[in-house]
Amino acid sequence: MIFHICSHWGDIEVEAHGDDESTINYFKLTPIEREGLDAYLKTMGLERSGAEGNIIVPHPVVKVGSDLGEHIHGNARKLTAIRFSNGEVQVTRENVVPWYQQLMNKFKGLASEVTTTMTHAPVPEPVAAVQTPIPKRGCPMPDMTELRE
Repeated sequence: MIFHICSHWGDIEVEAHGDDESTINYFKLTPIEREGLDAYLKTMGLERSGAEGNIIVPHPVVKVGSDLGEHIHGNARKLTAIRFSNGEVQVTRENVVPWYQQLMNKFKGLASEVTTTMTHAPVPEPVAAVQTPIPKRGCPMPDMTELRE
């Protein structure tokens, strides 16, 4: 799964490597994104090397995406969407990690129910996720942190 953290100019994607490791890919970062990424990495004793690149962190992709989003967007309300392999899209404004765990438990519970044909429903895998702050103001221009620059 790839977890994309939206912004106006920079890009940060978190890619899963197994269940307990993720790679943060970053490029064209704004000053606020650089500060947020550096602060997040510092919590694990890691450092960013250069303006563009990637770094492996020892946490699952959903946790990294959620925690990194907090460091970049602060306590702004966020909108998170996850697309699954069956085409289903789930959207929330809740804290991502517990919400995601509830979703996966729900899918696993549905898959374990035996149908009349004695087959199991496949458990959909998360394919992609995105997180963005919800603007404080609407049209014409959202009040996003990066716009202060």
